Amino acid sequence: MKKRSIVFILAASTLTALLLYPISIYAQAQWPDQFRSLSKGTEPPADFNHIPKRPGHYTASDWAGVIDSTWGQGRSTAEKLEIFDTFWNTIDDDFAGFQNLDIDWLALKNVYRPEVAAGVSRGRFAGIMSHLMLALREAHTVILDLDVYNDNLEPGVPLLVCHSAYYYADNGHFGAGLTPLPDSSLLVYKVVENHPLGLELGDIVLGYDGIPWKDLYRELLDAQLPVTSGCVPIPLYFFGGSSERSASHYWLMSAGLNWHLFDTLDVVKYGTDDTLHLATNALVGQDMHLICTEQLPVPGIPMPDVGNMFVPWVTWGIVEDTQIGYIYVSAWAGQLGDGGAFYNAVNTLIDDYQTTGLIIDFRINGGGQMGQANDGFSRLFNFDLHALEFAERSDPNDHFAMTVTSGFCSGENWRFQADPYLYDRPIAVLSGPAAMSSGDYNAMRIKFHPRVRYFGKPTNTAYTCHTQHNNLYLPFSEWYGQYAPHNVFLADDPDNYLMHVGFEVDEEVWLTQEDVAKGEDTVVKRAIEWIQIENQVRPHDVAVYPAYAAPGVDTVIITTQVANPYNHTISALARLVSTDSTLVDSTSLYDDGNHDDGAASDGLWGGQWPVPLEENIFRVGVETMDSTDGESYFLPDAARFTTIGPVECIAYSATSPSQPPGATNIYLTLRNSGATSTASDISMTITPLDTCVTTVAIDSVSYGNMAAGQEVETADFFQLFFNENCPGGTASDLALAISSGGYVFWRDTVTTYLEIAELADAMPHTYALHQNYPNPFNPVSTIRYELPQACEVSLIVYNILGREVARLVGGYMKPGYHQTQWDGRDASGRELPSGIYIARLLVPPTAGVTPEHSQSIKMLLLK
Repeated sequence: MKKRSIVFILAASTLTALLLYPISIYAQAQWPDQFRSLSKGTEPPADFNHIPKRPGHYTASDWAGVIDSTWGQGRSTAEKLEIFDTFWNTIDDDFAGFQNLDIDWLALKNVYRPEVAAGVSRGRFAGIMSHLMLALREAHTVILDLDVYNDNLEPGVPLLVCHSAYYYADNGHFGAGLTPLPDSSLLVYKVVENHPLGLELGDIVLGYDGIPWKDLYRELLDAQLPVTSGCVPIPLYFFGGSSERSASHYWLMSAGLNWHLFDTLDVVKYGTDDTLHLATNALVGQDMHLICTEQLPVPGIPMPDVGNMFVPWVTWGIVEDTQIGYIYVSAWAGQLGDGGAFYNAVNTLIDDYQTTGLIIDFRINGGGQMGQANDGFSRLFNFDLHALEFAERSDPNDHFAMTVTSGFCSGENWRFQADPYLYDRPIAVLSGPAAMSSGDYNAMRIKFHPRVRYFGKPTNTAYTCHTQHNNLYLPFSEWYGQYAPHNVFLADDPDNYLMHVGFEVDEEVWLTQEDVAKGEDTVVKRAIEWIQIENQVRPHDVAVYPAYAAPGVDTVIITTQVANPYNHTISALARLVSTDSTLVDSTSLYDDGNHDDGAASDGLWGGQWPVPLEENIFRVGVETMDSTDGESYFLPDAARFTTIGPVECIAYSATSPSQPPGATNIYLTLRNSGATSTASDISMTITPLDTCVTTVAIDSVSYGNMAAGQEVETADFFQLFFNENCPGGTASDLALAISSGGYVFWRDTVTTYLEIAELADAMPHTYALHQNYPNPFNPVSTIRYELPQACEVSLIVYNILGREVARLVGGYMKPGYHQTQWDGRDASGRELPSGIYIARLLVPPTAGVTPEHSQSIKMLLLK
């Protein structure tokens, strides 16, 4: 007989360890055989009475008798009432999923509690509790008699199998994977070799005993058989769909797993259309193993090993014969979902491949730790996304009274700092009813990306949060219960709770008979078609040069790539928006070879825009118009530039600490040379431009917000290690990238000298101003100076007539070796003519002890 494993084989220590994990991160695991296969297990308890299925179709009355006879009386009536009341009262007081649910919870109590109080069998009580659980339609919320749940699925055992919402997993009880077709018949999309009933890819299961399954499962639900998941028997359970649509999907696809309740399986054979009535007894005693996920293999892409907890459930690659990246994400849970693996997949596909688009497959995603998508999403978005929030029950007397939550189940876990550069290629997201919990959340979050389109079916809609703290305490070892006390709502629409509702996909498409018979995934095929079409007459690779433009002086060049393979009549327009989202201006782009757009008709469009006399950050979006098809498309916030500043490096100092050996700490002072606007969230990174710097141990420093005219030297430093083979005194150049809010707007260079690394902790003994280098120069020269002690310093540039033209340094400086640069401009930013200029270092007397120090050098500016 076909047997099911019993969960209590787990050692108590193992069970405790599993329950410590949040949400459902441990359900997807490489379990030993006794936990994985439905064909192996232990004998049922001695008081269980398996009554062989007699021929014929059972009525509700027939099932009631079998249910009462199979598992005996079980717990006392008082104990059953304690179980019933604990579950009902907990849901009434704390369950957060009543929004969008048509249920009279009190009426259910009034129906079932008196029946329990009058005395019911163990099987009938398990059926009542299953019915209460299913009425809540919430995948995290369950109440189960585990002995009944894990009983063997022998012919006639009155257990109704519903696919687990968490883990589709092993369909070994039937040996084939079924998925619903539009008429609610079931398509065989995966099957073991030499199936006992001869099932093949493309066959269609209609039902049993001449009755369609879509009618049979409702009949069995009305008969209130106890339910089981038919998947992995471990001590955390997730049942069915959380919306009417996803619940129907789960019940339909569970058809094959319920063969033990019927005599014959009705099948329409692919290719002949013959309808066969196959005796189910051919499946008795079969030992089959088949992982089913409603996905078919995609050429070039490895599928996740969803039976192995020791490898990431994220796999990726390039679709064969395309430049489309593909990512499977089957969980968001620690090692199982591995947010690092998702980030690495996104990062690699963006940086290392010329991808023309991405497909992200969430069709099976068991959830887990909600924030594990953050790092990967940060590479796709160029704006910080705050889309969803959690709420919990705030009043046990009001099912709909909610308050925002914090901690593990909170929107705080979904926030991330986005990459400043948008992934502007099309992203096809594949979803389905097996995306639940964090699978729901993250499928919803990526919906806010401007280039996303959804294919497949809506997700499970289990928009709740469950942790081990939400397990029910039941003092009976065979009973297990859990519930969800948190619900999810849209951050900008607090009354819009997503539980039981979710969102619709853009294109509802699912596996078809013809494609399955050929081994092709219909959903993937459609996503690839869309990406290939979507790349036509769509802007991408939008760029603006320069990233910093002097207000009222410079003109920026805007370019974008637009593919037009069918030579449609198209036009393009750049829209410029300020930081407060106000439309500032627009300018036409051209592909005629005359507007900084490369050659005519090469697909690179360009245009110019004279910047206004205003200090601001400007966001550039591009709209393309296809006159042939009458369509237009707008890509917002595709690039940015600024007229604030410039923010530039004005001073340099260095020390060589004793630890770590050989290190040189570089301190760089920045100045916002703008006139009016604050440069916000300033940070700087350095990159060596030659081989004399071998390692940059610390390459990034934050400077915070900088008001116009403000100079900032932080206590943080960059740390370099020099090549010991470079001779002392060698100049080594460093490239500076200065960003605001993650966007690199300003670039600069500084020159450091290797003797600094050789001086270790030594400080200068005298004040000194060194000759600038290079000299003559155009356009920038470096000026080095030394300070033996902390002091007020001025470094001023004068013209040959003795008039001050620029003040390079002015303020209190640390002792050490310093350098700054002059770019041949005056204090107003105007370029000065060629000629001789004087740089003067002035250190005033210090507390009447140190005399004034003054030193000058001549510099020759050549244009």
